[in-house]
Amino acid sequence: MTFLLSLLSSPAYLDLPQSLVGRLIAGVFWILGLVLLVLLLRRWRAFHRSRTSRFWGILAILAVTVPLMSLFIGLRLSARGALPPPGIPIDRLGPAMMVFIAVPWTLAGGLLGIVPAAALAGLSGFLLGLLDTHNPFTPLEFAFLAILFSAAINQRYRTRSYVLLRHPLFTSLLLAAFYPLIALISASLIADGPLAIRLDYAIARLGAASLSVGIPLLAAGLFSEVVAAAFPASWGRIGLLLPSPAEKSLQARFLYGTAPLAFILTVLLMVGDWVVAGAAARQILRDRMADAARLASEGVPFFLEAGQNLIAQLASDPRLYTSDPDDLIGVLAQDLRSVPFFTQLFILDEAGNPLAGYPIENYASAQPPPEEQMGVQLALAGVPYQIYTAPPDTDDLAAKV
Repeated sequence: MTFLLSLLSSPAYLDLPQSLVGRLIAGVFWILGLVLLVLLLRRWRAFHRSRTSRFWGILAILAVTVPLMSLFIGLRLSARGALPPPGIPIDRLGPAMMVFIAVPWTLAGGLLGIVPAAALAGLSGFLLGLLDTHNPFTPLEFAFLAILFSAAINQRYRTRSYVLLRHPLFTSLLLAAFYPLIALISASLIADGPLAIRLDYAIARLGAASLSVGIPLLAAGLFSEVVAAAFPASWGRIGLLLPSPAEKSLQARFLYGTAPLAFILTVLLMVGDWVVAGAAARQILRDRMADAARLASEGVPFFLEAGQNLIAQLASDPRLYTSDPDDLIGVLAQDLRSVPFFTQLFILDEAGNPLAGYPIENYASAQPPPEEQMGVQLALAGVPYQIYTAPPDTDDLAAKV
């Protein structure tokens, strides 16, 4: 997690499925999402506010703050475990959590009504989708959250659960818990491939994506709670309390009572399947890595034996003992090219002084480790073969033998 001052330096683009069928599916669902938003706005048109000069003044102020809150001051979350879009081998950054991105449209939901809240949330989602998530569904996601938030704040039902919904912090908490389902659907729609691959891509990034929206929602809910307490006459919808749907219909009461339980059970079932599948996948990966390590370890003795045989053959070359020191570099270069096993060869005399080397000619500049220097002394004492390991150099990744 790193501090993020601005998103202005990020590239602006949208991730779309590569196949024509994938783009058609994503386009159809995008249009259906837009239609759903329009229907919800029409369904809750009673929550619209009158267009007074005060209304337009507050709307103008909040509209100006939308780019500031959406593009500045945030945190870049870790991308650990996230997958790139299927078929696109690119490095993925963790999502940006813009801390104050939800503040303008939550305030609009309580002060101005449902339509301004949806419009400002759509603008926030468009900016974030273009510069960070690169998901064309992000504006629809934010507008949908804003509509639900504004409807909960402005409803006047008298049941205790509806009274809690009129508190911005409580509603923001519910929306933060509900958002992972929205993120799962939208992320799977912009990926290519079968449904299993789409869900794998969406689930891999679900945790970080949920945090990047959930925490700003809670921050905006807390801020809106303070504003609602400071300006109760301007916040929400003023009017008489009404009987809730559960009070007016036994069927509605049964539905409202069982639907949350069914939803919770469904989520628990999905989470359980996810945990079991993840544990099975980790066990399979662990077994494969163990098999790979075992095969590699079984090949080590053959590797060492091959090195001993090759160095014995190279040491039997009479040119190493009869050539001039100036010609030894050419002999070593020929030996190194003819047998692609070693990466460096040196020749030392009976006293341990270097005579030649290839590709590094100066033995001292190779910075031999202490184990190798001790091995040279043992070789001078008559020990024919020795094996030492040394850590990799600064610019290298592999250890040395």
